[in-house]
Amino acid sequence: MTASTRPAIAPATYRIDPARSTIRFACKGMFGLATVRGTFTVRHGTIVVAGDVTQSTVTATVNAGSVESGSKRRDADLRSKRFLDTDRHPEITFTSREVTDNTVTGTLTAHGVSQPVTLTVTPEAGGRFVATTRIDRYAFGVTSSKGMVAQYVDLTLEIAAHPL
Repeated sequence: MTASTRPAIAPATYRIDPARSTIRFACKGMFGLATVRGTFTVRHGTIVVAGDVTQSTVTATVNAGSVESGSKRRDADLRSKRFLDTDRHPEITFTSREVTDNTVTGTLTAHGVSQPVTLTVTPEAGGRFVATTRIDRYAFGVTSSKGMVAQYVDLTLEIAAHPL
């Protein structure tokens, strides 16, 4: 989709709709033989679309304990101290620092560690956005099960937002 064929997103402040938004993850597991997929729920967030896109901002908070992968045992492990340690770090947050037509760069804080992340963003009709990125879980201090679980995690954010 080129910039000229993308849906126009009107300048405004938008509230992320948690009921219609999700974050999907995928990473290799079982020594690279299988792909583990799952989701997180968005707790809340705000997208400010400015007339000058470079002045736009994004903030979002994710419920770390909402992780679901289709296996109750694995989900409990992901919430444990071995991985996300959701008792100590119940939220994952993102705050933008630079926005362009196609990307949002900012700070992702997970597991008590903050790292820069760049999201590739595609606006869709009806106040929807799809963003993708790859993160290095080791950079966030999530190093358990090296070899068994891949170092990199692919994220796809499917976000619906409504004007305030």
